[in-house]
Order: sequence, then structure tokens, then C-alpha cells
Amino acid sequence: MILRVSARKSGNVTTLCVQGSLVNGETEALIDAVRFYANSRVIVLDFVGVEIIDARGLGILLELRAFTQSRGIEFRMINVNRPVQQMLELTHLDSLFEVSLRPDGRPVRRASRARQRLLTRRQRVRRLRANPYR
Repeated sequence: MILRVSARKSGNVTTLCVQGSLVNGETEALIDAVRFYANSRVIVLDFVGVEIIDARGLGILLELRAFTQSRGIEFRMINVNRPVQQMLELTHLDSLFEVSLRPDGRPVRRASRARQRLLTRRQRVRRLRANPYR
């Protein structure tokens, strides 16, 4: 399916609604849109219509992240469906992007597995120090 991008601008925030497949050969519309709205302070990619993403799509997201960061633009993704979220997790890119599964745009804060293990170890140590005779 052809990738289509439509834009909504509200003050310094530009929301790019992405629909279709973010795959090799279908990424130019997204690249052009992000570059066109580079004068925004915040660019939000609304993935509500994204069906699939491949390695080229992930590479484009990394390039766009670097592009926006170099210009001091905040870069977010919202309405990320479960298959795209799983692809980001599988490639460990979920830690690089501010991603939300929620339509309100609030980020889903998840600790990485390593961080979760570290937190649980710290919690056990604190409990043992607080009550060593448990």
C-alpha cells in the first residue's frame, strides 16, 4: 500500500498522520513532510494508519530522528500499533524514540528488561537491609 502523509499544524506542533506501509520504496513522502515542517518545535508522527514497517522504514525513522535532533526539534510517535511496537522492541529501537500507544500522545514509559531486573534486585536488597530477619 502506498504511504500517504497528511499534516496538521497547531502552533509549534506539527502532527504528521501516516497511512500505509512504511517499507522500502514508500518512504519519500514521510521524509519530504518532515523536512518541509522542520520549522516546528515538535513533530509528532501519528502511526494510526501504518500497517507494516520493514528495515528500510526503521532506517528512515532513525534518519528522521537524527535530522530533527540536529535542529533541536522534538520527535515523537503516537498511536503505534502492536506489530510496529514489537518491531521497535525486537530491534531495541524502542529506547531511542518517544513512543505512545495512546491516542492522547502521552508516552508509554516502560523500563527495559535489564532495567527491570536491576530495579527488582535493588528492591530486594533494600527489603533485606530494612528487615534482615525476614
